[in-house]
Amino acid sequence: MFFVVFMVKTNSKKLVNISVIGEITSPVMRSNVYKITSDGKPVVLPGVGGIRYNVRVGDSALGWEADHVEPGVSIKNKEKEDLANNALNILACIGNKARVVSGDAKNEIGVVTGKHGGIEHVIVDFHPKTLRKMVIGDKVMVDSFGVGLKILDFPHVKVMNIDPRVLEKLSLKKKNDKLVVPVTHIIPAKIMGSGINSQRIQVKQSETG
Repeated sequence: MFFVVFMVKTNSKKLVNISVIGEITSPVMRSNVYKITSDGKPVVLPGVGGIRYNVRVGDSALGWEADHVEPGVSIKNKEKEDLANNALNILACIGNKARVVSGDAKNEIGVVTGKHGGIEHVIVDFHPKTLRKMVIGDKVMVDSFGVGLKILDFPHVKVMNIDPRVLEKLSLKKKNDKLVVPVTHIIPAKIMGSGINSQRIQVKQSETG
């Protein structure tokens, strides 16, 4: 099998570099706190929001006594309109620099590692010592860069949610004029849970409600 590692040509010089901001969110739980496991047992588990001191990017995603836990820190823009939080979630990209701008951890630097739809959180990783300085409500500003990114040699490939500097580090390859992207795991769609059929479930609930 023959691959060619090539220099990625992008339109990064044409992208807008703009700040977006959010604050560390509190963990949230619904009034019905019980989750039912696949074998029918009721459990109470931590979920989204807050500061996770011992769950970070790179840790195993399996085995935690948790549901939808977000590694690192969860941030959200809590302005009265959703427009500002939409901007935070759309413009922040994986690999963007994030800087704490209030509280005891002010000026500490982290990195955006993901987003969580449904709750509309942006997830940021910080050094463990920084996490211990932070409190819920601290402001985190993201140096957003990456929306509109294109790979010029592959104009039909849609690039989303990634800082151009991270894309350059992925060691992309070309084979027979096709783009080859390295992955660590291939997950079959049938094991996916959250989000599948959620819209249909909501529609059925509204019809019966």
